Amino acid sequence: MIKYSLLFFIFFMKTASAQEKYKVSEGFYNLSSFEVASGMYLLENKTFFYYASFGNVDLKIFGEYSISNHNLLSLQVNKELTKEFYFYGLNNEIQNDSIKLYYTKPYSEKAQKLFINTGKELKKFPEFSIENNIVSITLELPKTRKLKIGCENSEIDSFLNTKEMVEVQLADGVNEIKIYHNYYSDMAIKISQMLWKIEKGVLTENNAANTKKIQKKEISKKIINEVSNFIKAEKSKTSIIKEGKTYQKL
Repeated sequence: MIKYSLLFFIFFMKTASAQEKYKVSEGFYNLSSFEVASGMYLLENKTFFYYASFGNVDLKIFGEYSISNHNLLSLQVNKELTKEFYFYGLNNEIQNDSIKLYYTKPYSEKAQKLFINTGKELKKFPEFSIENNIVSITLELPKTRKLKIGCENSEIDSFLNTKEMVEVQLADGVNEIKIYHNYYSDMAIKISQMLWKIEKGVLTENNAANTKKIQKKEISKKIINEVSNFIKAEKSKTSIIKEGKTYQKL
């Protein structure tokens, strides 16, 4: 009985010690530098919100974070933010055995030449023009209800990179799709690969070339609720309305 009580006590102490790290780390960390406004909120519930603003970039990243036994802080970015494309679909009763896909001109030039693998052939989207920033293509609906979408490599003319294609599983009845490129996907992935060291409310980037220490700023319950509500609202965005029609995220 004494043995089990001791084991329980040790487990309890370890759990309490681990939770204390998150409690002490909760706060705002100002990461701003020359011409870059940036910061990160860490909440005790292991949620983080990171932002950065520079040039025409307005980056907002969120997810969960963890602190190791060696006080290394790592970020697990919400998977939706790392996707290169977003797909929204609906059922168009006018179309029967075909599927129509619309692609809005992306900000990134490298993502402008899109192509689709239907399982039978590769088809390119029409090119954008000055007058038209939305292009479309109509295809035979695959029996597998799967499509693979990728970008043409602009550095090598007519090179279709079939190794870096995104697969889309069409929900039953979906035969019309809106496609949008996520300009921030690469940045979100880079954020997820960064490591910091955090101890007693002091954050240091885990990089020998950067030893700048950032002391946390305490945040109020109001700020905590605002951060939590923003993340909750972003996660709840599972549809868009275009031309009076509601498209569901695939």
